[in-house]
Amino acid sequence: FNKEGEQRWPTTLSMKVRSGGVEQLNLSIPDRLYAKLSKGEDSGEKKSPWRGRLLFGDKEQTLPAGKSPKGIELVGAVEEIDLNAWFDLLKSDRMVRKGEGERFTVGRLLLHADRAELFGQQLESMMLSVTRGQEGQYQLQVSSDQMKGSLLLQEDPQLPLVVDLDHLELGKAEPDESEVAGQEAEPTSINIEVDPSQFPAVELSSQKTRINGIDFGTLQLKTHPTKNGLFVDDATLESEVMRVSAQGSWMQREGQPISKFNIRVVGDELGKILSLFGYSGEIDRGDASIHIKAEWPDRPTGFSL
Repeated sequence: FNKEGEQRWPTTLSMKVRSGGVEQLNLSIPDRLYAKLSKGEDSGEKKSPWRGRLLFGDKEQTLPAGKSPKGIELVGAVEEIDLNAWFDLLKSDRMVRKGEGERFTVGRLLLHADRAELFGQQLESMMLSVTRGQEGQYQLQVSSDQMKGSLLLQEDPQLPLVVDLDHLELGKAEPDESEVAGQEAEPTSINIEVDPSQFPAVELSSQKTRINGIDFGTLQLKTHPTKNGLFVDDATLESEVMRVSAQGSWMQREGQPISKFNIRVVGDELGKILSLFGYSGEIDRGDASIHIKAEWPDRPTGFSL
């Protein structure tokens, strides 16, 4: 909630307590949060999970229809949010369910945000739905201006995050000079330091992919985290103009991002390839085989010729 320590918010908390502990909890923070949770009876050594609904956010929202799922249902509408923290919540939930203690299982999450950030990528006008399957995995459906598709967070934390996207847009397109002449860039309030070593292993596919405004077509990507960052085992992009393959790493060195990649580009129309990267000229056709070894002090999407 970005609450400062000296701030005071009116809060109402009521609990139903018996000898075995808290059985029911109601919490209200006007215009920010409302929760109504209850706990079933424990059976033997097995702890009964909490159930109920928690509403949060700084925007008006509509409750979803139908019965609440097992576990706790989270419903939110906010102007901006860091989704990395929610991803950590789902990961910790999997670990709690494998261990002992009170079970606060997230059964479903429904979220709308004007602006969000996930794994270093900014998302605008985002709708997110998260449901938990019977086998403990989480199914995520996301729709935003920059990304649309599904993500599967599996029960075993050692297994990769499986991402299947209709479209993906990374980085930012270069603005047209006529559009920005005399205008100042709008400030972005989300400015989150990204640690790629905290990213999960990923197996990603995207049917339509744009990076820094360039159409790269389909994308197949496999990554795994390391102690100091993220290693890209293989990235393959294929469009009507070119085929790009890359392997490399995204590391943190003294708190600063460093990207280092081997990139190979092949195609049968060199002129079109060069024009995509901003090099127009007299070349019309021509087979192309380009090999690039590059290192730059930025995220991978900060690459530029």
